[in-house]
Amino acid sequence: VHQQRDRPEPTGYFVLTKVDLSTEEVVATLPIGEWLSVAASDDAIWAARGGSLAKPPLVVLAPGTARVVGEPIPAPPTYFGGVIEAGNGGIWFAGTDPDTRNAIIGWLDPFTGEVEASVDLGKGRFPIVGMDVTPGAVWVIRNDGSLIQIDPT
Repeated sequence: VHQQRDRPEPTGYFVLTKVDLSTEEVVATLPIGEWLSVAASDDAIWAARGGSLAKPPLVVLAPGTARVVGEPIPAPPTYFGGVIEAGNGGIWFAGTDPDTRNAIIGWLDPFTGEVEASVDLGKGRFPIVGMDVTPGAVWVIRNDGSLIQIDPT
């Protein structure tokens, strides 16, 4: 799945584009509103979307069709928009602890809609610029250039 700016739309909206790698042809597109982040797992594509940067719902897209599946999942109260990744049976997201205002990485159970775990990354509200989830680690890149490894268990 490739994210591209929908050029004819002057309001800054984005679409997801599915490309058939064998033919290199676009086979599906889906407007996702204001782009925030997209994360793919084996069975779903998760997109944080909405008309506002604050608390966008997460939607599930079927990888084969790029169509929305089911109802949107409300964003966790600690999610500030931006970086999400799928892995280890859930959605990892960048957020902010409401009490300390420290940056956190949280794990959302997509079946319950609950944040089951979070890791405090320290001072600062928006230090996360990238994340990757592997079976044995969650890797986080902060805007100061530091790389953090988190044990997902």
